[in-house]
Amino acid sequence: MTTTPETITFETLPLVKGEDADLGFYDGFTWNNFGAISTRVLKGDADGFDAVAHGHVVAGDLKGKPASFSSTTDFSLKSGYFAAGWDTGLHVQFTAYKDGVAVGEKTVILNQTSELIKFNAKFDHIDTVSIRTWGGTQGTGNGSGKEFAVDNLKVVFDGAIPTSASAIHNHVNALAAAHELGLHGFSTASDLAIAHPLHDWIML
Repeated sequence: MTTTPETITFETLPLVKGEDADLGFYDGFTWNNFGAISTRVLKGDADGFDAVAHGHVVAGDLKGKPASFSSTTDFSLKSGYFAAGWDTGLHVQFTAYKDGVAVGEKTVILNQTSELIKFNAKFDHIDTVSIRTWGGTQGTGNGSGKEFAVDNLKVVFDGAIPTSASAIHNHVNALAAAHELGLHGFSTASDLAIAHPLHDWIML
């Protein structure tokens, strides 16, 4: 199997000072409830977005909602730099999915300092990662909420990096982002009714 390693830096997003943007489809992934912001907006602000940045653009859950990223090519999530945007002691839970079924989980506690998070083999050969946050207390900076910041994600694709997203995969990814799913997969009967035929289409 041909694999393709990739470090996602978000640097090629066309952002300038004072701008931010929803990620949508970027660098082989469909991103739900993810945004990116120019670090030029953040300079001098003692928050996690500024702390985690390795360049001029940083990403995160700018809407404070459960977020996810997925690909039509299976991938392995190896590591990434993360920080709590505005809180100290922020709980962050990562869940790995393969064909709509949760196969791995990792929970960390983040502060407003950059931390390299590494993922184990349960995050190998998957198609979706969902992220949710809770807890924590207000830290420093000019914002508030349960957002996390991320930069320099290291992944390995099981094949070629996709150049576009499929509509079916987008729908499954949206379901994962909309619900706080545990290791038993979709949380409601209506979700399962949608997920099963979608899974069949993906496997064709």
